Amino acid sequence: MESGTMQDEVRKPYTKTTKIAVPKGYAMNGAELIAQERKRQVDAEGWTPEHDDGHVCAQLTNAACAYAETAALQIYGEESQEATVIDPDCWPWYLKYWKPCQDPIRNLVKAGALIAAEIDILQRKDTQ
Repeated sequence: MESGTMQDEVRKPYTKTTKIAVPKGYAMNGAELIAQERKRQVDAEGWTPEHDDGHVCAQLTNAACAYAETAALQIYGEESQEATVIDPDCWPWYLKYWKPCQDPIRNLVKAGALIAAEIDILQRKDTQ
């Protein structure tokens, strides 16, 4: 391993707890958090399977990448201002829909839910 590579850098670990409400005494795992977020996207935002089917060019995957990239910056301890900067090529929609959180777990949950929705689109296409 060469000196000065990312692997050599000592990064401070993420220690903040998630802000998502869970029943007292129970911590949801990642898959449960993602399923809960996907349900919220459908119920609260109206992003139904029919709506999702209108997305093209892997837009949901690109949006998930933006949230995952933000989480990665946060986990590695980058300044929070820097962590909310996105590559315009990655975010597929108007910036008013870009809603990163200060919590990297929440950003990863959003990314996971978007990936799940993209998988659902591909599976529906396979059955047509």
